[in-house]
Amino acid sequence: MLDLRQIKLPDEKGNLLVLLQRLQVCETPEALNERADWLRELVACKDFEELVPAFAGWITWVLLPEMGITGLDRSENLREVLEMLETKRMNWAQTIREEGIETGRLDGYREMLIDQAGTRFEESVIEPLAALLRAISDRQRLIEVGRWLVDGVSGDTLLARLEQR
Repeated sequence: MLDLRQIKLPDEKGNLLVLLQRLQVCETPEALNERADWLRELVACKDFEELVPAFAGWITWVLLPEMGITGLDRSENLREVLEMLETKRMNWAQTIREEGIETGRLDGYREMLIDQAGTRFEESVIEPLAALLRAISDRQRLIEVGRWLVDGVSGDTLLARLEQR
């Protein structure tokens, strides 16, 4: 079995296990990119030719998804992965920010709808309504539910409409 602690890297960077742990604790693609300089050197080193695809796979299959970066092309080409980290990092940061903002907005819409429904309906309607609203990830759909509330539909009608779609 390969002992990662015994593998010495070029230019006395330390052992491989320590460097992998430094990557593992990165919380953003930017941080990962900043700490990946030693991987760029590793790509050119013939001694590590067999390990290089494993690093690329680990980054795209494990590290980035753990950071919430999904929908990536998985790759075992480390040069390609490092280039992707460099060129897409701003896009990822913006996407994560936008998704977080939109998630916060949707949560706010849901809370408002539940609060409004709470003033009109009995508790027996509120709990199933809250569960159905949590399943909705489309802002326009939540706005439609708000219109139904304003139109004065009954609790049973509201639940039935939500369950139909």
